[in-house]
Amino acid sequence: MSNPTRRLNALSSIMKACGIRDVRDMLNRIALQRRCYMLWICGFDLGYTFTPGYYGGPISQMLSNEMRENHDLPFPTLEETNRILLPYLIAVDNTVKGVLPEYKLPSPTWAKLICLMHYVAIESYGALPTHDERQKIIAVNALVVEKTECRWKMTALKEKILKSAWQALWGLDSISRMLTRIQWY
Repeated sequence: MSNPTRRLNALSSIMKACGIRDVRDMLNRIALQRRCYMLWICGFDLGYTFTPGYYGGPISQMLSNEMRENHDLPFPTLEETNRILLPYLIAVDNTVKGVLPEYKLPSPTWAKLICLMHYVAIESYGALPTHDERQKIIAVNALVVEKTECRWKMTALKEKILKSAWQALWGLDSISRMLTRIQWY
């Protein structure tokens, strides 16, 4: 199987798992970008390079181009793709759905926050700060708040949301150490 076909089969599986039917819709494209980025965090590398995006999260121009050129996805997926991708999708789904109900934060906002925090941390420090690196966490939080369009003022609730997002991000990072890193391109 050629690299583009293999990657498009994986995208098809990801779309199916996310309930995305049409990548011509901008919100669906953004959701797919974020899901692919979180899969990359977990160790499932589709070969995309991510850069800061206009909508506050990392995006891949190559993924955007592939969605535009292949908007008639999904392709028939292969059993091997589904079998290998499944643990990574479960990890990401559990993370995206992991926000506590009292926050009333929709899944797309939660996914954006997690992706943006990870991207800012990697760009700033080359790695995720550990639980003990409080100053780095505070600095990343400040940059994330600055980059979001709502320009939050820090309140107790927003601090809890950011703390939960860090827990989710550290969870994804630990999953990446348990699962085999895969280059799927």
